[in-house]
Amino acid sequence: MPKKFGRPANLDRKIDIDETPASQKTKNAVHQALETQTAETIQTAIEAVRQDKNLPEKTREELLEAFVVDFQDLFNKIPDDYASLKQEAKFLAGLHNASFVLMAKRLRKIQDEKLYQQDGYISFQDFVAGEMKVVYQTAKNYVDVVTYFRLEIPDFSLEYSKLITTLPLMKSDEVPEFEKDNLRRRFLDDIQVKSQREIIQEVDALKKKYLKPRKTSTGKEGTVKLEKLIRNFRHSLPQAPNEQEKAILRELSQYISTLVSE
Repeated sequence: MPKKFGRPANLDRKIDIDETPASQKTKNAVHQALETQTAETIQTAIEAVRQDKNLPEKTREELLEAFVVDFQDLFNKIPDDYASLKQEAKFLAGLHNASFVLMAKRLRKIQDEKLYQQDGYISFQDFVAGEMKVVYQTAKNYVDVVTYFRLEIPDFSLEYSKLITTLPLMKSDEVPEFEKDNLRRRFLDDIQVKSQREIIQEVDALKKKYLKPRKTSTGKEGTVKLEKLIRNFRHSLPQAPNEQEKAILRELSQYISTLVSE
């Protein structure tokens, strides 16, 4: 008999699936997941919600968040075998902000133990490109967040994406280890009360304190090259990005914000 996971879920307190324009297939999948609460039915229901074109974007996001929050006990335990690690990492990608932390914990184990070699990949980067629905830089950032902030069980009320801009400080050899311990606690407190912009400003001030200035590119040739690159990039952007593309664009936006704030 399939094992049930987590505490009794009650997605209807957040959203009533029967009151949404979801397809009958999706409604049936959600009801079955609520009734059985097994890993298989939960994943089936989430995939149905993800792919249901009848659902408005906001409703879809609320449903996905409710699933991850209510069944978080299922995802807190990290599997030992490569096949389960890979399956769950792919499944968690893009569900919810905190689900990226759960995904990253699985990816870190795959990376550290070089389990990707079981699928014939030469590097972790090749594995992410071939298996995951997130870009490599996003995966790497969240693996670093998990590593440098020593995250075990994520708090689903926190925006861990805010920590990405702090990574240059946390990874730098120029910052003493005892200071990193203080910064770790400080930033984990900050993300509960500060905006992304406020944290970027705080990080900028700390960079001036701890890090040596970086050399900047100068000259007309470099500027022209950058302008051309941006023009080509803008033409390649999707006009109506899907959820996964939006996640990638948000990640890019955060990175650009960090660059221009320096």
